[in-house]
Amino acid sequence: DTLSQGLRVLFVDDDLQVLKGLQRMLYPRRHDWQLRYATNGAAALQIMADDPADLVIADMRMPGMDGATLLQQVRQDWPGTIRYILSGHAEAATLLSAFGVAHRFFAKPCDSQLLAAAMDQGLELQAQIAGSGISEAAFVRSLRAVPAAPWRALLEQIDTDPTDRAAIAD
Repeated sequence: DTLSQGLRVLFVDDDLQVLKGLQRMLYPRRHDWQLRYATNGAAALQIMADDPADLVIADMRMPGMDGATLLQQVRQDWPGTIRYILSGHAEAATLLSAFGVAHRFFAKPCDSQLLAAAMDQGLELQAQIAGSGISEAAFVRSLRAVPAAPWRALLEQIDTDPTDRAAIAD
């Protein structure tokens, strides 16, 4: 089960230095997650076919299959998989092509704590879904985005007391 094994994460980037950097950056969490790496979309799809990941984090620009196309295929074949884009290219056209297939978008370079927190949120979301009796695939497929923790805290504070401006500002 996913909770006892840890979140299965697949990173996809054609730049080996980026993959090595991610591996170093996330080394302290190696016991929490099963981290796998692919250098292109075809290799990523083969890994998914052999043992689907809970979370796929893909670069946007890669030769052959770009990140949006990869995540579209992941969405179709493994609808319960959470999908993030980690890209150094944040032009409007890039963002638009990822819209609808990626739950979150992170710009390179990405702070390791921010990325780790987003990965934890993915695991937390999947754990909540698994215990709810809701179809995981249907729920994840319906998500436009995975809520970021700061926004969740802000919304909770607004729901608690929308007149407490100091608490909302914190």
